[in-house]
Amino acid sequence: MNFIPDKPILTGDQILPYIPQRMPMVFVDTFYGTIDDSQYSSLLVTPELIFTENGMLLDIGIIEFLTQSGYVWFSYREKEILGKSDLEITKGYLCKIKNMKVTDTPHVGERICSKLDVGYYSSTFSTLHMIAYTADRVLAEGDFDVLSLN
Repeated sequence: MNFIPDKPILTGDQILPYIPQRMPMVFVDTFYGTIDDSQYSSLLVTPELIFTENGMLLDIGIIEFLTQSGYVWFSYREKEILGKSDLEITKGYLCKIKNMKVTDTPHVGERICSKLDVGYYSSTFSTLHMIAYTADRVLAEGDFDVLSLN
């Protein structure tokens, strides 16, 4: 069994101030914050999501979910933890995805979770190791290099 967080910090539209995307491109609906040095987010897979096909979330949807999970964490960290509440939104770019393996895809109706571990962090560049999973299986895992412009 995989760890499923149960105490969200942000849900639904509360996520929107932390990401630039809007529906149908919003791929995070819950942010749990930091638990045991890892950051957690989740998404209920719905048919309205742009990267669903035949009742499944496509590989690109899983990658978008992981990317946005990282974005929520960066923005939340900047605004709430570092006290930069005047920031409209954190500006950054995904530079590279390395060692990415998608091993399964979730069905519509499943909740997927992300676990983010920071490998390296500076004010301008970070490396993140991210895993997407459900309660009973790992969906994808990879390393993300991110450039922050704040």
